[in-house]
Amino acid sequence: MITIDWAAVAKRLAFEGEADMWKRLYTDQRLPITELSERFGVSKAAVRAALLRNKVPLRTRGGWTTNPGEIPGPPDLEEQVARDGVATVAQRLELTISAVYKRIYRRRAMLAKPLADASSEPEPTQ
Repeated sequence: MITIDWAAVAKRLAFEGEADMWKRLYTDQRLPITELSERFGVSKAAVRAALLRNKVPLRTRGGWTTNPGEIPGPPDLEEQVARDGVATVAQRLELTISAVYKRIYRRRAMLAKPLADASSEPEPTQ
């Protein structure tokens, strides 16, 4: 197993220290773990472990929206997919095909009318 001397890496990159490097790259610049692992040539698990060791709060997965109530994607996403195809739309939006489908699914769920409150009395039928 190869151990990375993150303090030396931080010093070489002119950061104040290892914790400062992770805070600035991951928290301030919002670089994803995947990108950091590619830049440093290490696994995502190694980056994640370094973040945790330095007490850097991890973001939740799915980062395409920072506002849970935000309806994802352009308003005409389904129409674009129907017209141009999912692969073309994914490429244009710089997303994976799976991410496009997930946005459509989430958009449909968020725009659907809420179910009636189960505790309310049903309306009488005639």
